[in-house]
Amino acid sequence: MRKIPVKAAMREIDGISRVWHNPNQQEFVRDCFNDRERGADEPLPLRVDFAINEHCFEKYFRRRENSEVFSVEMVIAGSMYFVQDEKEYLVRPGEIFLVHRERDNEFMTGPDKFCKRLVCSISGNALNPVLHSCGLLTQNIIKLKEPARMETLLRNCLAELKEKSPNFRFRASLLAYEILLECGSEKQRNQCPELIVRAQELMEHHLSQRLSLEKLATLLGTSPTTLHREFQTYLQSSPILYFINLKMSTARSMLL
Repeated sequence: MRKIPVKAAMREIDGISRVWHNPNQQEFVRDCFNDRERGADEPLPLRVDFAINEHCFEKYFRRRENSEVFSVEMVIAGSMYFVQDEKEYLVRPGEIFLVHRERDNEFMTGPDKFCKRLVCSISGNALNPVLHSCGLLTQNIIKLKEPARMETLLRNCLAELKEKSPNFRFRASLLAYEILLECGSEKQRNQCPELIVRAQELMEHHLSQRLSLEKLATLLGTSPTTLHREFQTYLQSSPILYFINLKMSTARSMLL
């Protein structure tokens, strides 16, 4: 990991985390909205604790040991170095990094000497199960193929915590689910061949229709055998079973 800058100051948070940061508050400007007034009996399984729109300048630095928060952070412009699990990444626009709880991490402005990012911190009893089911517990960086959708979700979270209109916690909780599911989908897209990604997109746009294996293969310009083999290899499912499950999960989400 990078060495702590000589002028970095350290503070402790609730006896859990130790945080180093540049004490010069001119090194960033931010809009930060949180939900500190939430009652202890709040029943939501996922909660948005805070959301941030931040512009970091050249000397921005922050290090956290034993992180007390989980957050999804998206770079909108510029660049940022991110270190976690002793791995260093250069995060560019259209990419996100996941700050995991109980881990050490660092942030520092990248070679562009500035960084604009959106941050959403999520907690709740359902957080770890959702991260596990989406394959995100060990994921640090995700390159987004649809960055506009993720940016919209994060900005909507920011707006909910800023305005705090009636039932905003419920809407923010739904947004938290969407953000994590989108992270999981983007992770899967990064790992899957283009043929599977195209097949998934085709299915998502034809949920109300019946698609046979042969029709899917024809629309994708491949053979049914190849399509079936690719799905079994990368998703451990047949294309038709995947399509049925996609319809069912979409229906469940609409009902919720």
